[in-house]
Amino acid sequence: MPTFRLFCVTHKPLILPSVRDLIPIQVGTSESNFCPIRDNQGKTISSKNATYSELTAMYSIWKNHPSHFVGFCHYRRFLFPPTLSKWLRSNAVNPYASGFSLKEDDLVAKLAEVNASYCSDFLPLLEQADVILPYECTLPKGGFLAQYASVHPIGPMYRLLAVLSDIDQRLGLLAHQFFLDQRSAHWCNLFISSWPVFDQYSHFLFDVLFRLEDQIVLPRSQYQRRVFAFLSERLFNFWLWMHKIKTCTVDWAILDTSHLSREPHQFHASVQKSLL
Repeated sequence: MPTFRLFCVTHKPLILPSVRDLIPIQVGTSESNFCPIRDNQGKTISSKNATYSELTAMYSIWKNHPSHFVGFCHYRRFLFPPTLSKWLRSNAVNPYASGFSLKEDDLVAKLAEVNASYCSDFLPLLEQADVILPYECTLPKGGFLAQYASVHPIGPMYRLLAVLSDIDQRLGLLAHQFFLDQRSAHWCNLFISSWPVFDQYSHFLFDVLFRLEDQIVLPRSQYQRRVFAFLSERLFNFWLWMHKIKTCTVDWAILDTSHLSREPHQFHASVQKSLL
C-alpha cells in the first residue's frame, strides 16, 4: 500500500491531535524534544535553519524519510483537501490572501474528528496531478523581481540568477524571463507530491542554494536572514513552470493568532474568497 506522510514543520511545541500520517518535525536550536522527529537526525543541514528556515526539515525528509507521497505544512499554515473546503469556508474567521484565517481550536477539533481522512483525502488528487499546491496569489507588474524588491533586499535575487546562469546560460535566461513576466505565485513552500517529483526538485533546489551560499552577504535583520527560504519560494514556482509539472490547487488556512506576522507578499490574492 502506498505510504503518504504530511510533515508539519515547527520550531515550537504544537497543539495538534494525533492524526495518522500527519507528522510534526522539529526545527531550530531548542534543547527540548517536542516532536517525534527532528531535522538534526541522520543526514542534516539543521545548522543552517536560521537562513534556510523550513528547508532544513525538507532536506532531512529528503535524505532520511522516503515515502511514496510526501507533503509539507507549517505550524501555522495548513492545506485542506476538497472534502474539508466547505467546512473551512464556513468556519474561517476571515479571508486571508488566497486562503483563510482559522482559529487554532477549530482546526484542532476538526483534525481530531476526521483523523486519518485528513491526509488520505489528498491522495485522489495525486491521481490527476503531480503536485498539490495552495491557491495562488497575484504578482505586481514586474513579476517576482518587482515583488521581491518590495519586501526583501534585491541583491540575493540577482545573485540567484547569476548562479543559474553559471549552471547553464539558457537556464539563467529562462529564469530571468519567468521572474520578470510571471503574474501569480504559490507561496510558503506548502505542497504535496509524489516522491520522484520531490526528489527531482530537491536535487535542483539544494544544488542551487549550496552554490549560492558563499555569494550572499547575509542581512543583519533576523527576518531577512531567512534569505534562502525566501529564494526557494521563487525557485519552486520556476521549477514547476520549467518542467511543466501538472499541478492542482486546494484551500489553505493560516491560524488566526498569526495575523501580526503576516508577510507583505500575502496581501494580494488572485481570487476573492468569500465566507459561505
